[in-house]
Amino acid sequence: MAWSTAAVIIALIIAVMVVVSTYISGRFQKK
Repeated sequence: MAWSTAAVIIALIIAVMVVVSTYISGRFQKK
């Protein structure tokens, strides 16, 4: 259970980082 929980948490963190970085880069490129 601990391994699957850690995998889910890591996947969520990576997804959030990708979304945030994409949002920031897209926002700055719209100058």
